[in-house]
Amino acid sequence: MAIELLSLQSEGSLDPARVGGKAARLAAALSAHLPVLPGLVLPVGADDGVLEAAAAQVASSGVHAARFTVMGSTTPDLSDLGDALRALGDDLVVRSSSPLEEAAEYSGVFASYIGVTPDEAATAVRGVWASALTDAGQAATPDIPRMAVLVQPRVEPAVSGTAQVTGEAGVTILTVRGSPAPLLSGWARGDAAIVDAAGRATGPGVALAGAAMIAEVATLLRNVQATLGDDLIEWAATGAGVLLLQAKRAARRPAAPASVHENEPAMGAEAAGVARLVHAFAGALGEELMLPVLLAGVGPASTAPLLPGLPDNRPLVTPAAAGSAWVAAQAVARALRARAWRGVAPTGRDAAGVLANLRSGDVGSALERLASTVPSSAEDLSALLVALGTVVSWLRQEGAVSGADEVWAMSVAEVGQTLASAVPGAGTGQRRDARRRALLRWEPFIHTAVAGTGAVVLGEAVSGGSGAGVAVVVRGLPTDTVHLSRMVVVAPHPIPQLAPLLWGASGLVTAGGSAAAHLVEVARSRGVPAVIGCDEARLFGLLDGAAPFPLVAVDGDAGRVVIDTFVPRAGRHALGR
Repeated sequence: MAIELLSLQSEGSLDPARVGGKAARLAAALSAHLPVLPGLVLPVGADDGVLEAAAAQVASSGVHAARFTVMGSTTPDLSDLGDALRALGDDLVVRSSSPLEEAAEYSGVFASYIGVTPDEAATAVRGVWASALTDAGQAATPDIPRMAVLVQPRVEPAVSGTAQVTGEAGVTILTVRGSPAPLLSGWARGDAAIVDAAGRATGPGVALAGAAMIAEVATLLRNVQATLGDDLIEWAATGAGVLLLQAKRAARRPAAPASVHENEPAMGAEAAGVARLVHAFAGALGEELMLPVLLAGVGPASTAPLLPGLPDNRPLVTPAAAGSAWVAAQAVARALRARAWRGVAPTGRDAAGVLANLRSGDVGSALERLASTVPSSAEDLSALLVALGTVVSWLRQEGAVSGADEVWAMSVAEVGQTLASAVPGAGTGQRRDARRRALLRWEPFIHTAVAGTGAVVLGEAVSGGSGAGVAVVVRGLPTDTVHLSRMVVVAPHPIPQLAPLLWGASGLVTAGGSAAAHLVEVARSRGVPAVIGCDEARLFGLLDGAAPFPLVAVDGDAGRVVIDTFVPRAGRHALGR
């Protein structure tokens, strides 16, 4: 059966469900007589079921094996594709055009190939199809991916970039020499030109592109907005003039309430110590068994107890041993809590009241009450951790949790029921969701504590809001990156391959890149605060010198990143990981 190809000039190319968001927007622009390159589209479904079959393989074999399946498939037959594409020339661009790309959160997620010959086009098409497959749980993609493929002639622009409507009638244009790919993929900063309502252009981008070209780009953007309703374009300037490469609506961060800690005064180091502990043990179990004991006695002279990591890597644990350890852990925790909080407040309102005060913003009084409690000895705390370590080992062994993080989000009753029935109960996905919700409750306090005590790094604010969490540094491609609830993704550049990590992230921080990077669009659409353009030596120097997984506060409105510079003593480890 011959492969169906739709021209961008055809009526069928106006349907995003059939040709994807990218191709449909360009087809609409072409029908409005805007300067768009010709193109042909392999519509959704042209893969002949290969993507559906490979998507089912992801859960069992992983995303990479599933992508190899797509690349190695002999169906559909693409042997005649090269001849059909020769009308577009010998130098082609093969681009993804998924219906998902109408949403900014998928900006730059899927593959495109530049400089493809017609004879190489079949391989490039399969590569685009394969990019529609994602790791389970990393992105909110449907079970059956849908991908169209757009093929257009390649051009070699003198300058190119993005343009966006800003304010009432202003336009911000980012320019680079040559192809826009380095700008969009987060490797280049670009030179900005600002065009006001009267058409006056200022900024270094004017010198790079020339005043006449900047005016032409601004006019193109306004025409796109008038005809299509889009306020963001990608463009390229050749000898034939300015071409429209893509049109879309700029991502907008969802409205979020202001932090209750916005006006909190500067705090002492004990606040950061408390933040480390509440982040490590956020959740029903951690807040009932661990935090009342660990936080007791924390004050200016003792910022936080420093203990060995939870011993959850012991050999095979029997249900009987886990049950006995659980009984012992509860007894030790109750005794330590009663001793630490005796006389501080009425029973039932002691530690729970302090934790509520921290979350509500009454940090000062909460820290005073903590300092007045009686700290537990290292021996008692170690006994508690050893007992809980046995329980955690059994829970991991039985598949109830994937790590100690998830244990703290369980309830006391839930742990007891799981141990009594010797079955895991809820899946690890539900545990991760519970952990994420617990961290969200604590995030305003953690942000305030870290912001008031850590080391500041400044950058460019590109996605608003505030967030806090442990820093996960990704220096290359995120193939083996640790995934933690509400983590702050830190990288040298905002490359598109980081997009799956932003689902559920609390912040994005990079040294390079620009506001035009596709990853920044993903951050805005997902409501992830983002700061780019940070001093690379300072950013990574502070992170490399801190404890593993240091806490980071991100202010995406002020372009401010604050890093908790706590360094554990030799032989000690972060709690709860």
